[in-house]
Amino acid sequence: QLQSNKSYFGSEGFGFLTPLYACNLEQIKPMVTMVGKENINMTGFLFESGKERDVRNSSMIGVTSIFLMDTENISISECNFYNNDYVSIQLFKNNLNINMSYNGFYNTDVAIELMPEYLGNMMNEDIVISNNYIEGGTSEGISIESGLYDYKDSYAINVLISDNTIIDKPSTA
Repeated sequence: QLQSNKSYFGSEGFGFLTPLYACNLEQIKPMVTMVGKENINMTGFLFESGKERDVRNSSMIGVTSIFLMDTENISISECNFYNNDYVSIQLFKNNLNINMSYNGFYNTDVAIELMPEYLGNMMNEDIVISNNYIEGGTSEGISIESGLYDYKDSYAINVLISDNTIIDKPSTA
């Protein structure tokens, strides 16, 4: 759990790794969790999520690298995400003014997922996803779940997706 009103800088060789062994634990927590936080800059970190070592959250779900919920003014830049069977950066519920730029995603399921409508009456607003490099893995490069259900008043609004490079992803993504 990161603290609000701080900048965090990774340096070469420093990062976040899942356990170095295969496991079938029902709950491996996200590598970095930001819940109810604001004014955080995260730059230059490496995330290795264990896909090549068969690390899973459950039998079908991998590990979330960065999980944001009810956050504001968050910047994630120049980070690299490797070998993820799930979501590298997940925005859940209400998030405002989030910038994800100049990151690299390699061999990951979904690089970035906006998911405001899981519970209803939620917003992901003023989101920037730009200049990222996404290569390999399964599923979508960028996924936005918004406006799918009539009974849930939840939306991703004012989202800018620009100048991203997405290669070697399934044609159905």
